[in-house]
Amino acid sequence: MSACALVAVVLATAPHAALAANATSGSPAPPEVLVPNVVLYYQTHNLSCEEAAVAMALTHQDIVLDQDEILHEMGADLTASYVEANNGRMRWGDPYVSFVGSVDGHEFDTTGYGASYPPLVAVAKRHGAKILRAGPMEVETVYRYLWSAHPVVVWATWDWRWHQRNDYLAFDGRWVPWIGPHDSHVYTAVGIRPDAILVDDPLRGRYWVPIDAFAAAYSVFDEAIAFA
Repeated sequence: MSACALVAVVLATAPHAALAANATSGSPAPPEVLVPNVVLYYQTHNLSCEEAAVAMALTHQDIVLDQDEILHEMGADLTASYVEANNGRMRWGDPYVSFVGSVDGHEFDTTGYGASYPPLVAVAKRHGAKILRAGPMEVETVYRYLWSAHPVVVWATWDWRWHQRNDYLAFDGRWVPWIGPHDSHVYTAVGIRPDAILVDDPLRGRYWVPIDAFAAAYSVFDEAIAFA
């Protein structure tokens, strides 16, 4: 992944703007809600975006955890990926169990991928974090947590666009969501208003994402961790 210019804030159109505006019991939404006391961290490795995102969300609960400590506690499957000759199916490690590949690798050449929510939640809980929900989650649920001022770690696409998935088969038999050759990315959502979501991006900083772009990018994986 390479850093690029901040995403411009533009006015989003329905239907997701309407959903975001009415995510709290049908009552009119306030102008915006910002989650307080979240420290912005930048990732310290090529692919440690999810560790940085979790570390940021933990600061809301006054828990300070280093990205390398999270990586160490999760462990990593460094087994190289390969493609089955008979059917062209890619095989690789299982990010629902540990980090897959090298954290200093790259998705485009499958030298590194990342981790999904279960090992990250396990590490966070061991350090006393309160998790409200983790795993498959509709985007409207993400909005509700944000309207209630809870930080949410979200799996989405790097360029805030929808991409077709090319799921691979993990060595343990689990199908893993993957959008190669495009890059996935993990963010901490820390604010909401009717037309946009505020994200802490471990590579590009803090900025507002138009609600339709957020919904499209998030819908590729539909997975998140909501923190108390």
